Amino acid sequence: MSRHGYYAWKRRDLKAASKREKRLLSQILKAYQSGRGAYGYRRVYAHLKKKGITCSLGEIRRVMRLNGIFRKCRHKFKVTTDSKHNMPVAPNLLNREFAVDRPNKAWVSDITYVWTTQGWLYLAVFIDLFNRKVVGWSMDTRITRSLVLVAFDPVCK
Repeated sequence: MSRHGYYAWKRRDLKAASKREKRLLSQILKAYQSGRGAYGYRRVYAHLKKKGITCSLGEIRRVMRLNGIFRKCRHKFKVTTDSKHNMPVAPNLLNREFAVDRPNKAWVSDITYVWTTQGWLYLAVFIDLFNRKVVGWSMDTRITRSLVLVAFDPVCK
């Protein structure tokens, strides 16, 4: 560090710097909220620059980090259901009566997707309504007919 830099730092008015930082923080919060939490420091900087507020990109990044302001990551919606198909639809035999008096009288199934370290995987599960026991399941990277058939296969054995 240079001697000049040290003495300039020593003479600096810390109260004025903290007042400026508080004003900047309020402006950052307004910009952040106008972007519904999706703005990172670059977008906040562009927003403030457009409004005529002078500051640096690094200053905004530092103030946001120190105050725990981070952008919310939005994940792209993934469509997994095709409701406009021309295939036959099975009738609803249960009519929302899920109380069953003996095993293997009624099974239900569902398909969902799960994030793993290897990426998104689809999970198909069959459950016996009597004891809520998993009767069969399978996982695959694609949501295909074989996903359900493999989950149903242990049931048929």
